[in-house]
Amino acid sequence: MKKLTLLMMALFVSLLAACSDDEDSAQENDQNAEQQQAQEELAKQQQEQQEQMEAQKVEEDKLVAVVNGEEIKGDAFNEALPQTFSTLMRSGQDTSDEELVKQQTIDMLVNQELVMQEIDKQEIEAPEEQVDQSLEQYKSQFEDDEQYQASLEENGNTEEGLRQSLAQEVKMQVYLQNEISEPEVTDDEAKEYYDQLASQQEDIQDYEEVKDKIKELLVQQKQNEEISELLAQLKENSEVETKI
Repeated sequence: MKKLTLLMMALFVSLLAACSDDEDSAQENDQNAEQQQAQEELAKQQQEQQEQMEAQKVEEDKLVAVVNGEEIKGDAFNEALPQTFSTLMRSGQDTSDEELVKQQTIDMLVNQELVMQEIDKQEIEAPEEQVDQSLEQYKSQFEDDEQYQASLEENGNTEEGLRQSLAQEVKMQVYLQNEISEPEVTDDEAKEYYDQLASQQEDIQDYEEVKDKIKELLVQQKQNEEISELLAQLKENSEVETKI
């Protein structure tokens, strides 16, 4: 309904271009009202999601799960909640489903712990140059060093603490690169995928224009399948207890 209203308003503006300034001002006010309403609805949605997230939090020292004797506490669970909400929203799933949110968050934490334990077993190190690169990439999202430092302070973090977190991420990347292959995607697979898309969409680019992107997507899908199988195997060979 809103899209239709905005379209009609745009049409009226073009038809009434020769009218008085007062009428033009009224049209502009209507458009501003539409934009304000959209912003208010977005703010309301964000507020609801924030309330849902707050309701899902647990006590920081509460035992959430145990992975091969290593305890995962409530503070880690609470820290992971925003990522769970973001993932669910991107996939169009219901963030008000408390059981779904809890299970997704626990699964993420357990998988992370399983991988980190495997990294420790294999004594994988994070190359300093990769950590430096990750840190610079993180800093680049801020306008200046003052804004960067303010962000660290707001999150109760330090640059050393941030470096440690980034080093953990780099270790995970190294581990997955060692464990996950670079799968091959044939032209036939890419064409089959394109044909499936073309059967569902009328307006689609020519195959040759999107072939490389389709291959990249299929490579990612195959790698995700390998990662899922790897995590399932790690879990099968481990002792995992959920406590909430």
